[in-house]
Amino acid sequence: RYFLNPNNELVMSYVNRNESVGANGDTNGLYLSLEHGLSKRTILYATYAQINNRGNSRYALSFDAQPTAGETVRGLSVGISHAF
Repeated sequence: RYFLNPNNELVMSYVNRNESVGANGDTNGLYLSLEHGLSKRTILYATYAQINNRGNSRYALSFDAQPTAGETVRGLSVGISHAF
């Protein structure tokens, strides 16, 4: 997490998973998001995520997705989040 200014935050995560000896293959993933605080409990966000599957890996960005083995999956989302 990196605060650009009091209302804007850059969030990044990188994951590398090495399972070449198991049932799955290697994979790595990137998550990048820009969040803009509208108030103490409300944010606007824009997010990009990507998973690079290799070998037999079939990791997905959502629970209902089933990529083929070795497929690279990408996603973009924008939205608003409010904490009650």
